[in-house]
Amino acid sequence: IGREIHSSNLYLWLTVGCIGLMLLDVVSMNYIPVPDWEFEIIEDLETSMNNPFGVIATCILAPVMEEGICRGAILRRLLEKQWKPWVAIVVSALFFAVMHFNLSQGIGAFTMGLFLGWIYYRTRNLWPCIFVHALNNTLCTIDYWLFPEYDFIDALYVMLPLLAVSL
Repeated sequence: IGREIHSSNLYLWLTVGCIGLMLLDVVSMNYIPVPDWEFEIIEDLETSMNNPFGVIATCILAPVMEEGICRGAILRRLLEKQWKPWVAIVVSALFFAVMHFNLSQGIGAFTMGLFLGWIYYRTRNLWPCIFVHALNNTLCTIDYWLFPEYDFIDALYVMLPLLAVSL
């Protein structure tokens, strides 16, 4: 799905970036006012995290499909058309954010889209993007299972040990 990765530190940066994105996700989900219609979306997401098929869809299928669309199709095509890399990355990140259909997730998704776009631009390989996306979704799912209230401080209990292991 792309060229070989040449940076020995790339996976460390992927892990650090993923944890940073999860922190941003937690902050945006807890501290940005959410309209009533968004609560329905969030409740559906929480319900899916308690269903094995929902977990598979969230942690595996969504990363593969969304990265295939946003980085594998949109970003790749924009780069092939000689768009400036930063413009192509921003456009694909905006599309990724809009795909999430709500502001509280959209902010984190946009930032994650920028990071994933940078990864794709650096590697021209979808696998690191899929890995980071799947890791983010899996960490969010684990955090939800451990701390259903989804509190910022509680999320640190999941993220900091993972960061220590990655170092």
